Amino acid sequence: MRSLAIALLMLLLLPPSQVSAIPNDASAVCADESATPDAQIEACTQQGIADKLNPHLAALDYYHRATAYARKGELETTLADLSSAIAVEPGNVESWTARCYVWNLKKDIDKTKATCSQAIALDQSNAAAYRTRAYALMAEGSWDAAIGDFTEAIRLKPTNSASYVGRGNCLNAKGQFAQASINFDEAIKRNPHNADAFAGRGESRGRSNDIQGAIADFNEALRLEPAKTSTRLDRALIFYDAGDTKRALEDIADVLQMKPNNSRALGMQAHIYEELGEWNNALVGYSSLVRVDPTSVIGWKGRCNVLLSLGEPERSVSDCDQALRVAPDQTLIYEDWAFAKFTIGRLDESLAGFDKALKSNPDDSWGLFQRGVVSYYLDRMDYSIADFEHALKVDSKSSYSALWRYLARTRDSANLSALEDLSRASTKLDKDLWPEAIVEFYLGRIDENALIKAAETNDKKKNAGNVCEMNFYVGQFLLRSGKAKFGRKRFQTAIDQCPRRYVEYVASLRELENIKN
Repeated sequence: MRSLAIALLMLLLLPPSQVSAIPNDASAVCADESATPDAQIEACTQQGIADKLNPHLAALDYYHRATAYARKGELETTLADLSSAIAVEPGNVESWTARCYVWNLKKDIDKTKATCSQAIALDQSNAAAYRTRAYALMAEGSWDAAIGDFTEAIRLKPTNSASYVGRGNCLNAKGQFAQASINFDEAIKRNPHNADAFAGRGESRGRSNDIQGAIADFNEALRLEPAKTSTRLDRALIFYDAGDTKRALEDIADVLQMKPNNSRALGMQAHIYEELGEWNNALVGYSSLVRVDPTSVIGWKGRCNVLLSLGEPERSVSDCDQALRVAPDQTLIYEDWAFAKFTIGRLDESLAGFDKALKSNPDDSWGLFQRGVVSYYLDRMDYSIADFEHALKVDSKSSYSALWRYLARTRDSANLSALEDLSRASTKLDKDLWPEAIVEFYLGRIDENALIKAAETNDKKKNAGNVCEMNFYVGQFLLRSGKAKFGRKRFQTAIDQCPRRYVEYVASLRELENIKN
């Protein structure tokens, strides 16, 4: 807060010609930003008594005392003194501009915009007010309006690098990375020590796939401001996207050492562990996140997913419920909740969850696929087939939807047209990608040995998933070939080997339940 207050002082302090000209010590100390805040406050209070009959001088006393309170981080008192300055001199532009800046520090968007607009109405050449109003517009996502204000601030004061940085950040948000980089270049020309300019250009370069350029910019930004946690986390994202998980986690760990309760860092760390399949570490991370922020959707949803992967679906449902209490309209939470219900065998509830998820996004091919699988195990074959066909219209390259449509159409009896449709679907699939080999196996184009070879990969995690899926779909094939005993063995093997978050794991559970019943 102290550094922000100092920025306010540097930006808005009056030039010496506007300071009270009364030649006494109190007047000099009141206007002296190098004095201690307490000394400045005492001097301004004394001077205010002397100047109370002169509105302009009294306004200056309130203004200078406000800057002293700002240096102490006492923003409420700062606002009170700026309001007093405006009350005795309503046309005092500096006080309106300073108040606009303080409201922005307090993240009150509406009051920032209103106060900055008043400062601009009093002085159309007020570059600081345009720039501060632009920050408020950025905070509400009004990118074009913010760009307009930054552009005007640049026209009025082209030497100020902060306005170029602000406009660059808006362009980044709009996905206009080349134009954003130009603005950050201009900011750096005007101030080579502007860490925010290097960080902003790092984002532009990173999102334009210039990984090395992005890392170089983030390195320079951190050299200039080594304690800037947001920049370190942005660099961590670049490392992660470049496949350098080790350095990404190191940057996140550095942030958590500086700020153990940084929610963004906790969420990023947990997500990376989840992607790596380190479920226990991921659970610890998400648990820390919801401890720091009990309203974190990312935290509760993350726990919901990880607990599913750990084979604890009941606890997963509980955490999904908590995520839905925090964000009841988030589609993906309903999908996770519905899958957890599917895992524990609550199929009607699972179906209802997928219905809610798809209501807001009816063309979600993955959601359609999962609902189709649930309908399959509820013996609602017409609905199941309809969902798989809808999913294929959305994504014609989905081997999973093509396979399950075939399974649904052949569950009770052989169906030649179903096989013909599977053959037609295969023409749109990428034969080099798994699980297209399973489709080829069903069509009799390859044998099981070739299928096993196709499932093999150097990626241990992916290999486990492929083998899991192969066993499930071979089990289904054996059922339809009249070899139920061997099919059951394949389902049991799938249960033993499958990652718990896989549809084929839960489907194998349901198959064995059906056989027992």
